[in-house]
Amino acid sequence: MPGEPKSVCVLGAGVSGLVTAKTLLEDGFDVQVLEKDSDLGGTWAPSRTYPGLRTNNSKLTYEFSDFPYPEGVDLFPRAEQVRDYLESYADHFDVRSRIAFNTEVCDISRASDDANRLTVTSRPTNGEKDETSRSFDFVAVCNGVFHVPRVPDIPGKDDFGGRILHSHEVRESTYEPGDKVIVVGAGKSAFDCANWAARQGLSPTLLFRRPIWMAPRFLPGGRVTGDRLLVSRLNALFMPYHHHSNRVERLMHSVGRPFVRLYWGLLSFVWPKDLKMPKALRSEEALPAGIIKGGAGGDFYETVNDGSAVARRGSIKRFLPGRVELDDGDTLPADVVVFATGWQQRQSFLSEELRNEIAADGYPRLFRQILPPTVPNIGFVGYATSFANQLTSEISAHWLSEHFNGTLKLPSVDAMNTMIDHAHDWADATMPLRPTEGFIGMYITPYVDDLVADMGLDTKRAGSFVKEYISVFRASRFRGLSGERRRARESPAASGY
Repeated sequence: MPGEPKSVCVLGAGVSGLVTAKTLLEDGFDVQVLEKDSDLGGTWAPSRTYPGLRTNNSKLTYEFSDFPYPEGVDLFPRAEQVRDYLESYADHFDVRSRIAFNTEVCDISRASDDANRLTVTSRPTNGEKDETSRSFDFVAVCNGVFHVPRVPDIPGKDDFGGRILHSHEVRESTYEPGDKVIVVGAGKSAFDCANWAARQGLSPTLLFRRPIWMAPRFLPGGRVTGDRLLVSRLNALFMPYHHHSNRVERLMHSVGRPFVRLYWGLLSFVWPKDLKMPKALRSEEALPAGIIKGGAGGDFYETVNDGSAVARRGSIKRFLPGRVELDDGDTLPADVVVFATGWQQRQSFLSEELRNEIAADGYPRLFRQILPPTVPNIGFVGYATSFANQLTSEISAHWLSEHFNGTLKLPSVDAMNTMIDHAHDWADATMPLRPTEGFIGMYITPYVDDLVADMGLDTKRAGSFVKEYISVFRASRFRGLSGERRRARESPAASGY
């Protein structure tokens, strides 16, 4: 029927799925959200969080543009506070009514009767009903990057006799009195799980292959949050971006290179001093590259320094009854081994045809980390993971909605593929240990600038040079972006292509 709204299926009701559904609804789409869990929140859902989990960012850089945290929420929100925030967001913008919970997507393929539409096949997670299929005009994949727990396959598991867990399985009751606990990993989740065991008086061992950087939650003095420095245009000037550079950036990384090295060298000196990093946990990688897999907070350093936990470099060679053997031949007693070793990203729900088009090179080939060039009716939001995921996901959702509206000017397929290759090669050289292909880390402002410029909107939004470059790059700068886009469509301006 003419005038009937276009339909969109959104996969996932986490941070990315909620903001994408809300943005598409504002633009008049008929939205259906499919969530395999019984709760919304994605990585913040009760089934995915462990005791002591907080945001890496302060709430200044971990909120949506038009929905601030309520009064009383911690400056670095706890997992339950983030969940409450996302629940309130879904209710406030009437997204919850669009969510089908306990519904797992098992296949996405081109519709048999219309190649311009996609058929989504799903099934209830309780197995009580058969699979159902429905065709949509568009699909927005917002299933996040934390799909399958990464647990190494180590010999001897059947003989161990203790408990082997992934970090997301740790709960308040996981550790029992007298447990000998080993936590494997060097990131924030490993620190948190080891800290929780230390608080139970269990003297855990943190076992890691290489230490990684942790940024302080506060700058020296304890009054200014660290993300005021790291999530800002000023910080971006010290990090050359792959896609473009302005005159100031070119000067910074040519004649100003000694100043750039001094900046990162100063942080490399100040951070360990400020956090009182134990020598064993000091990263050997230079900043900024070394912070790719890092996080924020120094609680675990205090735990090691006061003798409540042990940090040891090494890896598990094999499990033995009640013990683990390390790669250096030593053995450690263990009742519980927690692998805080990350996640693997999967798109197993894509049909073989779509997988071959989208991920033929072994990783999702996405323009702007959102759009596969040859499949224009599907987009991926949240795959450009960053140190400010709520912001990058929100702007990505606007970009994708603009594309689904048919008003986003895009390069040719060949040009998009060339830009994808360039971005991939740059990321391989700059961030070889990045956790996922689309990871952008601290390159938040140039990435957001790309998306905003693509939509023909102003990238500089703070009102003055000082505020633009010195103040924190908050999502609130983009409040009302849907209205801006509508006005721009009514009076379109030429984009950069």
